Amino acid sequence: MNTLTKTMSTLLFIFISTIFLNAQSLTVENSMTDYDEKTYPAVTVTMNPSPDKVKEEFEDYMKDNYDVKMKGTGLFSNRDVLYADRVDIEKISDKTLDFRAKIIERGDITELSVFGSFGYDLPISRERFPEEYRQLKRITVDFINEFLPDYYKDRVDETEEMLEDLVKDREKLKDDITDNEEEIEKLRKENEENRKEMEELETKISDAESKLNLRQKSLRKINSDLIDNGE
Repeated sequence: MNTLTKTMSTLLFIFISTIFLNAQSLTVENSMTDYDEKTYPAVTVTMNPSPDKVKEEFEDYMKDNYDVKMKGTGLFSNRDVLYADRVDIEKISDKTLDFRAKIIERGDITELSVFGSFGYDLPISRERFPEEYRQLKRITVDFINEFLPDYYKDRVDETEEMLEDLVKDREKLKDDITDNEEEIEKLRKENEENRKEMEELETKISDAESKLNLRQKSLRKINSDLIDNGE
């Protein structure tokens, strides 16, 4: 198995493993969360997308679906808690309320806790405001159902594009290898022909050297004879 194939296999394994782990990490439960030195009943979801991504998407979701502008993020602010004071969310209640979303990182997962109150001492709880709490939970679940499928579809699309690019790279490498092998074969044949030609040249060079030696001897003898006859 070549390096490219190993890399592709590793990426696919990581992606499949991530999908499996993501499915395991998604939980929705009733809980308690701390905010502003008080403890509030909350609907808490744990999931894998980053806190910044969850903040961005939750803020957009509340604006698009309930016309609620959440504060706490921006150029000079990135708080753990998004908040909207004295807002109307008819799905929860016909009364104005303070609405909160606490989004923090715990290890490798993100924890989203949604909670609210009708005043400083009137938190929305299952015991005191059961219907309002149920609707609070409904909003949270609806957000998750809208956000996560699109989030993971984007991850799938990104991985598919990555795989397509890797496959194209593999095909290009295969073509390059084929071209190189063909070039190598061509060069090998040229070398064989060159070696044969060189052997022939070696024979001719050897013959020429022999002829040169004989002719040089003849020349020396002629010169010697001419000198002797001159005396």
